[in-house]
Amino acid sequence: MDRREALMFFAKSMGVAVTLPTAIATLTACQVSFGKDVGSNKYSLAILSSKQYQMVSGISDVILPESEIVGAEQLNVAQFIDQIISETMTSTQQKHFIIGAEQFERELNYHCQQKPNCAQFNHYQSLVSLFFSIPKHKQQQIFSQQMLAIEDIAVKDVYDHYLYKFLLTTRELTLLGYYTSEYVGENIMNYDPVPDTYQPCIDVTDVDNAWSS
Repeated sequence: MDRREALMFFAKSMGVAVTLPTAIATLTACQVSFGKDVGSNKYSLAILSSKQYQMVSGISDVILPESEIVGAEQLNVAQFIDQIISETMTSTQQKHFIIGAEQFERELNYHCQQKPNCAQFNHYQSLVSLFFSIPKHKQQQIFSQQMLAIEDIAVKDVYDHYLYKFLLTTRELTLLGYYTSEYVGENIMNYDPVPDTYQPCIDVTDVDNAWSS
């Protein structure tokens, strides 16, 4: 799955709602340690365990893999997700996300016979494809359940609810973190969110990379 296919695959996003200023501020802080491993002294995990961090990083790498341009892993999007979860979610939302992460770890062990710190890109890709390549009616059921309180969900569906809470939230925050990042705004996207003048019919090359100006 290349970048274009991945973006089409994950086009329909659903999960927690995060305000744009919070997202930008959080990702800017994460990018101070651009290219640094989470195991270094440059960054301490706020809410996730090291295993959970590895899984979030692996999933985000599948969603936005490195190609001719930088990928989610290179932009430390997993750090952004860890911070957003810590700073914007309620304790209940955090708990549900962690339960879903623990269930995803069990699925990783079962289907791939891998632990999070040993799993490779292809392992995460196969699991992500497994859980998102589902019939339309099943997708609609899962999306509907995500809107319900846990006590309103049938016992037989609770496992899937937590699992998809983790997967859908990771997907949403991966896309949010990547496309609100300073690096992507200045080096990849050609968009100025607050233009000072309106000039119709100009060539896109005339505006440079002005997304974050």
